[in-house]
Amino acid sequence: MLKLANLLRTELSKLYGVTLLWARREREENKYCFLYYTKSRSTNCCRKAWEQKIVLVVCEIWNKKIIRASPHFFNTEEEILKVVEAIKNL
Repeated sequence: MLKLANLLRTELSKLYGVTLLWARREREENKYCFLYYTKSRSTNCCRKAWEQKIVLVVCEIWNKKIIRASPHFFNTEEEILKVVEAIKNL
């Protein structure tokens, strides 16, 4: 699962308008990817992703709404890349 989380962070870091938070730690407990997406409002991003059967969660950290993506052991690399592409096109 850590491999998938690292893939997600690596690919998201390439997107314009995405700022990753806490993405540098590569310990096992850091399987989440927190991102701030400047191209769209977080809640709109999550709603549009949900329509594509992708679950993203809006959290609030430091009085800023951010998006959390959480890869799981049953996800595949192809699904991770689909999430990145979906976020890119939001």
